[in-house]
Amino acid sequence: MDNQIFKHLLTHFTTFTLLLSGFSLLTIIPNFNASPTIVSAQENAATVNASDYALGMYYPFYDYNGVGNEFAPFSLTLDYRPDENRIYQVSRANSGNTISYVYQITDEGIYELAYFPNSYDGQDFRSHADALDAQKSLYLPATLQVGDTFNRGYRKEQSYTVTDILAEYNLDGTIYENVLVIESNYPEGQVQRFYYAPQIGEIYSEYIYDEAGNSGTTSLDYYGELPEEEGTAIDTYDYALGLFYPFYDYSGSGIEFAPFSLTLDYGPDENGIYQVSRANAGNTISFVYQLTEDRIYELAYFPNSYDGEDFRYHADAQDMKKSLYLPAKIEVGNTFKRGYRQEQVFTVTDILAEFDLGEIQYENVVVVEARLPEGQIQRYYYAPDIGEIYSEYIDDESESSITTSLSYYGDLLEQ
Repeated sequence: MDNQIFKHLLTHFTTFTLLLSGFSLLTIIPNFNASPTIVSAQENAATVNASDYALGMYYPFYDYNGVGNEFAPFSLTLDYRPDENRIYQVSRANSGNTISYVYQITDEGIYELAYFPNSYDGQDFRSHADALDAQKSLYLPATLQVGDTFNRGYRKEQSYTVTDILAEYNLDGTIYENVLVIESNYPEGQVQRFYYAPQIGEIYSEYIYDEAGNSGTTSLDYYGELPEEEGTAIDTYDYALGLFYPFYDYSGSGIEFAPFSLTLDYGPDENGIYQVSRANAGNTISFVYQLTEDRIYELAYFPNSYDGEDFRYHADAQDMKKSLYLPAKIEVGNTFKRGYRQEQVFTVTDILAEFDLGEIQYENVVVVEARLPEGQIQRYYYAPDIGEIYSEYIDDESESSITTSLSYYGDLLEQ
């Protein structure tokens, strides 16, 4: 499994649980001067079920305050609810980095199947090969009671003990009931402790570095619906490639491949899969795309295709390989990766209120840009309910550029 040798380094991070239908919104307003206190402890509590304590699955969003180090505060987002195999995905965002985790609820407990650093918004890893192989880390065993021990980590290298099940636990003025507490003692003397509330998940954690009590802590601050984000709201679907009209024609300069035309071969089916073909210099390439929830993927491409050939259900368009075309969130500053190996990083650099191209003025134009390893710049401009309208490839070293401009869109031109 790729990169799974180091999975155990992240297993102390928060993990996630079975989503219940009907989200409710709850805001916690903490008293940051208060410290968590135990109201009463239930030393010999009855057995509890792990599925009631899994993290990040009961609500769409969790936000945690933290002190002690830069990685203490973080947020959790439920990316995908459990499927028919009870596999689900959450993402943890902190310090400008996002890590996606894939979990599964089983009769034996909750398992972390894989994690994926540097992921981007909405990327689905549930069917990734690393999430489907035999390597996994136990998050919580199916049932727990005080005194139970279990091992976390992809090599089962970290032992945890259930140290308490608290009848009540006061965290910054909010009282939680039946709080599960687990603890791990590291060989160098550090102590890692997690607190979980039923139907919520992780509410508090502490990592004690030394005998002097120096520590890093995290406290649940908010859980509920995703907070509304400031800025221009953009519907990703409005910027799909070649979707809105039967035909697009682009003029170009710089190289012979700059001018091209796009034809919508097949509109979206019930799964949001559609096909367009790009014709240029006597060659036609067909592209299969899919609209999935609020993002757009390129599923496959087929060089040297002929007019009308349908590739939507070709094996290459149905396998796991795909390239993100546009992400769920289109906001200035957001980054995402294109390519079947996610090899190209794009950034949303602007959303222009107006953009003049020739004699036409477009509104709400999205601009995305990639800087290539050799220093070149690739930039695309997209208009709502049209798609790509302009692109430029700039090579400062050679002082050259390649541009394409949309010159026509509408019905197919008569031959």
